[in-house]
Amino acid sequence: MTHETPIRLTTGRQPRPTDPEFREMQGYESGRAEQQAALIPGPHEEPWLNVLAFHEPGAQPSLQQALATPFIAQRMRGTVADLGAGTCWATAEISKLDVVHEVVAVDLSEGFLRRVGTRMIHQLHGNVAKVRFVAGSYEDVPEPDGTFDAALLIASIHHAIAPLKVLLETRRLLKTGGLLLMIENPCSTLGIEAQRRRCLELTRSTEATEIAYTRGELDYLLRHAGFVDIEWRPANGFSANPLKRAVRRALRWLDLEHHLLSVSYIVTAISTT
Repeated sequence: MTHETPIRLTTGRQPRPTDPEFREMQGYESGRAEQQAALIPGPHEEPWLNVLAFHEPGAQPSLQQALATPFIAQRMRGTVADLGAGTCWATAEISKLDVVHEVVAVDLSEGFLRRVGTRMIHQLHGNVAKVRFVAGSYEDVPEPDGTFDAALLIASIHHAIAPLKVLLETRRLLKTGGLLLMIENPCSTLGIEAQRRRCLELTRSTEATEIAYTRGELDYLLRHAGFVDIEWRPANGFSANPLKRAVRRALRWLDLEHHLLSVSYIVTAISTT
């Protein structure tokens, strides 16, 4: 399927063959990732919607929950960066907001952005006129300091080779007082060692970096990068089972949930100078 409206594209820093990100970028650039996506079963004609539903079923509802939160809705405006945009499904959703003037989707592969990103934005009825692609690393984005009113890191920081560099770059890109919105599913403190073993296996067997973090570790990285007013909002998704729901609420009240169980979070942080 072709689209008449090409999306503007800027080329950022590309991984060199010696960089750890190069293999991942080649996997997306070559189309191998799309071949793998086509193998994921699901009800959608678009393979990447099936991938999203299978691997990150809470991501889309969490973004809608976030945008319905007044603190976030008031700050998701102007120019927004979608860092580690991947298929650009979130770019599409943000581009529909009347108060957003431009969404800049940053990801490694130009070919993947042009093929899959363009297709997803059209299929999800995004506002193509507001979107610009940047093909390159989100550690080094070719935009001036203080360009963006808000930035997204949706299920993407755990793919970063150097997460602190990504967060420092995000803070540089944001205006003073700008909003960082993260959606992540950090591992429980109790299960972190087992999850790290699984992530090592995935990284070695696939073309994507997978790194496991606890909530405390991600919080530390955000503070180290200079963000303030960091808030961890659990995403909706309590079990339908009344007993499990009661246990979850009790653990959350005692501030033990994230130590014992995996929790999906909507994380907000504010940029400082």
